[in-house]
Amino acid sequence: MRCFLAVQIPEASKDALEAAAQAIESEAAGFYRWTSREQMHLTLYFLGEMEETGEVVDALRGVKGEAVSLSI
Repeated sequence: MRCFLAVQIPEASKDALEAAAQAIESEAAGFYRWTSREQMHLTLYFLGEMEETGEVVDALRGVKGEAVSLSI
């Protein structure tokens, strides 16, 4: 299975991304593949193909940090 670390995108940001995609859709046809709204996320790190994910999940359970604000 393809595995990655990602964060969810707020609904308002998804709205803005969909509007931007629609604005460039005719000029960018064939140059990008847009994902469904339900699958939108920001990938932080791609782990690649993994058979077993238990160790990664266990390691991430202990991760704690401060909330950050991100603008694109």
